Amino acid sequence: MLSDAYLSRMKTELSERELSLYLEAFEGTPTRALHRNEAKRGVDIREILTNILTPIPYAEDGFYIESDEKLGNHPLHHAGAFYMQEPSAMMPIASARITPGMRVLDLCASPGGKSTQIANRIGERGLLVSNEIHPTRCATLAGNIERMGLRNTIVTNTDAKTLGEALPSFFDVVVVDAPCSGEGMFRKMPEAILEWSPELPLVCAERQRSILDDIAPALRSGGLLVYSTCTFSREENEDTVKHFLETHPDFSLEALPDAVLAATVGESDGMRRFYPHVSRGEGQFCALLRRSEGESELATPLKRGREKEKSPLGLSPSELKLVSDFLDEVLTPEAKHPTPILFKGSAVLAPAVLPLPERLIYSAGVTVGSIVKGRIVPHHAFFSAYGSDFRRRLELSPDDARLSAYLHGDTVSSELPDGWACISVLGYPLGGVKVSSGTAKNHYPKGLRRKG
Repeated sequence: MLSDAYLSRMKTELSERELSLYLEAFEGTPTRALHRNEAKRGVDIREILTNILTPIPYAEDGFYIESDEKLGNHPLHHAGAFYMQEPSAMMPIASARITPGMRVLDLCASPGGKSTQIANRIGERGLLVSNEIHPTRCATLAGNIERMGLRNTIVTNTDAKTLGEALPSFFDVVVVDAPCSGEGMFRKMPEAILEWSPELPLVCAERQRSILDDIAPALRSGGLLVYSTCTFSREENEDTVKHFLETHPDFSLEALPDAVLAATVGESDGMRRFYPHVSRGEGQFCALLRRSEGESELATPLKRGREKEKSPLGLSPSELKLVSDFLDEVLTPEAKHPTPILFKGSAVLAPAVLPLPERLIYSAGVTVGSIVKGRIVPHHAFFSAYGSDFRRRLELSPDDARLSAYLHGDTVSSELPDGWACISVLGYPLGGVKVSSGTAKNHYPKGLRRKG
């Protein structure tokens, strides 16, 4: 039940007719959607999820789900072929004009939907830094990035001020999907209604202004700042953006893409609102701001892990040879990867080395595995991200009984040569096995296995 205080506030935002349409839409069923993951390549999901996907006009990789079918336990979901995401939440990244090779920061990134969208756009030479300030939510974020097989992503666990000071003029695009009062999610998450009060938007707006002030230095001159919320509060949306522009004269509004404009309403082409009575989805606000070209601090140099170094971080020459030999043994000769480094006790393939304390970096690139008694024990992330490059791959179809057995944690039969292999479903890497004499020992993480 929406409170009288909230409805009174909404009367100042919407005409009588629009409010009636909003309330009518509020009683409807939320629209479900997903976006496909370009980081993993397999059979087109539209060929598998036939007749239930409809393209979202403003999101090139997004689809409405025209069915009540539960997809969260689908093998392709386990394999990271797609990410379930509310359709209006795809709007900010669809507006961001991200191109291959860019450095992008997703500041408030958990659970990871926007990060996956970004990764689809930056390509092999780009860099994504996905940050989350809360440690438990950071674990969720890292888990989803691992499932999606993203290679060029670094997950950080810190605040906006620290990143703004440590990485001046570093990013081409900064995405701030700010914590907010959540009014746009009332239909989908009724519990948010109970947490709302007339004072909450004011508290959130103060925090949002601080976040934007702190992270602005991290954006290069000419770069784009994408600011979004899932609320209808003017204090948190238009007023916050106007305050930022007044205090940062080197920023200006830029028009959002035409497809986004067609699905939204707003007082300018640079600040738009997504309402459930206007387009299919929940509530969302998005503003696009450009930092002016001109003199700024020199961008922080990007030190890439793939560059040859005399002494890769933390790995002794013998350890580096051990890891390199392992990669040569399990991956095809054509596979490309950065130079292995040591990070938090494991060998990783890092897309870059950020000038941040190690305690603030939750994960870096792809964890190959641990070095245990002169051998490599591979990590699930390695199978997920590099499974397509494995020499030994056990390809299973969705109706193969071995696939269900594998997802439950059982051993399965295999005719592959002995050694580490990747299990794939319809071309999408799922996880790892150790093959020995026709038996594939399961290495799918216990926390991810199907129950029952």
